Amino acid sequence: RTLRHLARFGRCIHLGGQCSSCQKAMASSFRAGEWLSAPLDVESSETLLDAECRTETAPLRRLKPPTSLYLKYKHFIVGILAFVVLVIVAVSVESVATSNKGQSSKEEEVDFPSLGDYNFPFECPGMAVSEKLQRLVSTGILQQYAYNQPESQKLLQQAVEMAPECATVRWALAYALGPFANYPVLEPAEVQRAHDAAQAAVAALRPEEAGTRASFLANAIAARYPADPEGDQAQGAADYVEAMKAAYDAVKDPDVAAVYAEALMMIHPGKYYLGDGSQRQEAVEAEAILEHWVKGEGLDHPMLHHLYIHVTEEGAPGDKDGAGRGEHSADRLAAGIYGDFNHLNHMPGHTFIRMGRYKDAVDTNLAAYEAYSAEIEKGVVPYGPAHDAYLLIVAAATDGQYQRCIDHSLKLKGIYTADPDLSMTDYPDQNVGYNTLLTCYVRFAQKDGFRQVLEVEDAFDPPAPSEFGPHDDPELTYSDVLAHYARALSFVGLGKLEDARTERAELGKGMETCIERDDGEPDLYRRALHANLSQIAAAVVDARLALEEEDDAAVLTHIKAAVDQQAAMGYQMPPKWHFPVRECYGTVLLKQGDAPSAEEQFRNDLAQYPNNGWALLGLAQSMEQQPERYTNDKVSSAYEEYETAWSRSEIKLPNPCPMFFE
Repeated sequence: RTLRHLARFGRCIHLGGQCSSCQKAMASSFRAGEWLSAPLDVESSETLLDAECRTETAPLRRLKPPTSLYLKYKHFIVGILAFVVLVIVAVSVESVATSNKGQSSKEEEVDFPSLGDYNFPFECPGMAVSEKLQRLVSTGILQQYAYNQPESQKLLQQAVEMAPECATVRWALAYALGPFANYPVLEPAEVQRAHDAAQAAVAALRPEEAGTRASFLANAIAARYPADPEGDQAQGAADYVEAMKAAYDAVKDPDVAAVYAEALMMIHPGKYYLGDGSQRQEAVEAEAILEHWVKGEGLDHPMLHHLYIHVTEEGAPGDKDGAGRGEHSADRLAAGIYGDFNHLNHMPGHTFIRMGRYKDAVDTNLAAYEAYSAEIEKGVVPYGPAHDAYLLIVAAATDGQYQRCIDHSLKLKGIYTADPDLSMTDYPDQNVGYNTLLTCYVRFAQKDGFRQVLEVEDAFDPPAPSEFGPHDDPELTYSDVLAHYARALSFVGLGKLEDARTERAELGKGMETCIERDDGEPDLYRRALHANLSQIAAAVVDARLALEEEDDAAVLTHIKAAVDQQAAMGYQMPPKWHFPVRECYGTVLLKQGDAPSAEEQFRNDLAQYPNNGWALLGLAQSMEQQPERYTNDKVSSAYEEYETAWSRSEIKLPNPCPMFFE
């Protein structure tokens, strides 16, 4: 085997060391494990190598043949090289043997993903915790904290195989198999697997672990999953909260705190506020725990920061005592303290948009996209890259970053195309997000953008996943609706009204299909989403067509219907409709001479999206039309606020709704 590898090495030498195929082959061969154990089909591998090198080094064929000195001493040279290689092999064998002997204490270093300062220390009675096992468990738990369950489960399954008798390791896997905020209900088969893993964690407990963190966590996770796969998961969630409360009362530990806070939030996952703007009791209790560790103890912790953003983001926008309560956690994650985890880079964007920090929301999601790209390169399946990209697009559009909006809409299409299944369990799937490029063009309403909309060839051909869930739309109807919407507005913008009306008719057919599919089942939420969004699209196009027909009353009727439909959808982050329709409503009122009502609409928009340039421009223009109420200084100050907010835009806005008014 050594001489065969040497033959390959000799061939590389003969080619002057300039063949990258040879260089890669030899670099691979000299890795200790591969050198000794990898099978080597000499004939085929050398033939392939020759072929590759002949292609790559064609110019080298003009080199002079080996000198007579080389020919004379070639056997001696090969012998010397063989001796050197044999020494290398012997050292490698000794090295591998020594490494294997000390494997439990010294493992190969892994530098991706970086865990920052996070570590989940634990003990396994009766065995030493190796560096590799520690790394697997800490990384697996951090992946779960970042909502990346597939990666978390993969790593923690490996950890269980390494330490099957360790209760903490088995708890970690059982935890990673459970529901989380973006996947709150398990399928029966998933319940069974999680239940079995939890029971295995309890069975692995040793007598000396009584009263320890391992015991509390194992028993709590066992309470979470019903024995019957078809059983009551809501009751399991309630039992889990009680068990985790006991764990937290006994063990004041940041990871126990994070898991307990999450358990409280999972009673009403993603719905932490009531209709009157007050927090649910479980959310209040969870936030108190998070605040103690994040602000009281000044601790950086991936899950504590992650949850703090979620539990506060629905608070009053722009208010330090509202959504701003989570701003510290957003700033810490935005600093990149867990920068290899795309979802943790993304999360600050939720708070930043609510606080009117649109540039910061763009920047932190650019970091999320970079992390996603690195994960793909390293063979890690990322979590929610479409969600991250979509939030970036919303933030960029709100901030006036036109080209960034276009660029990342193209990247979002690339995410869907590269893996059509990746975003189907997240939001937005390709039905909502695939045609974001068209809505970027339409919102900024540049003539060239309108033409670009009409030239997009694949607008009606989003990549379909391998299978659909019960709440999905197998025809991807809403994606077509959005394409017809953008095309209708573009045709109007280019003065082609008949073409616009044809697109509106096609939009209507898709809207009716979406409405018919919405059967009111709360679990089939995407059906209701598509129905609502389709009606907003239709109302906006109807208002635009009525404007061309100079029917002022109809314009107001249609645009107000769109505003009401959007408002009824409640809090969403990022928003599922691509812009606040209220901005067009205010502009219509302003153009019709009702400046006070227009001002009210722009102030309402700023209450939801603080410091956004679109509404600030509308506010300044409506104030300018009310000289009896506002002095020139106040109007000038309002325009200055707009200019500051719009300073990163390449586009000069004529008004807040250029898709309606040039």
